[in-house]
Amino acid sequence: MWNVKWMVLATAFWMPSPARNESPVKEESVIYWSPKTKLIGSDFKRPPLKESHFSAGSHLGTGLEISADNNHLRFTVKAYFVPDKSWIKVNDTDLLKHEQAHFDIEEYYARLIRKELGRIQVKGRPFDAVRAEADEMFARMLAERTRCQDLFDEETGHSVKTDKEKEWEDRIGEQLRETRAYASPELYFAL
Repeated sequence: MWNVKWMVLATAFWMPSPARNESPVKEESVIYWSPKTKLIGSDFKRPPLKESHFSAGSHLGTGLEISADNNHLRFTVKAYFVPDKSWIKVNDTDLLKHEQAHFDIEEYYARLIRKELGRIQVKGRPFDAVRAEADEMFARMLAERTRCQDLFDEETGHSVKTDKEKEWEDRIGEQLRETRAYASPELYFAL
């Protein structure tokens, strides 16, 4: 008999730093990714890090929640931005586009996670086995996401190389179009 709920939050601060912040955030203090919502300067609430040679720092994450009752299993995967932990030194259009691209990459990987979760066999399996498989896949996908985010910054010079920035924006846009079937944050399975 299943009647459980399990939540995993993974957050990352997208700028080189000694350590990535992995602390969970309060749901009411985040902006969830939406195709209709683009980041603006006032979304970056934290005072800029004066000692940083970067122009901005976006605190992004992906949350996985698994809940079940006797008849259904639900996976919820959401990409989010944390305004109180994000900062920007100059409210510049190109810089905001770069930070939005980071957010779009986060959503792309949330969609890939949803796609992979849809392949997990849930019927007839104990919840702990399903959760363990989902957790392993989630960790693997987040590692891929981190590599992609780092490559994006490396190739674009943190938004300085405008030709590479445009290539990445086009690529990310195409990836989001290709994964639109996985845009819904929730997946339901009958048990």
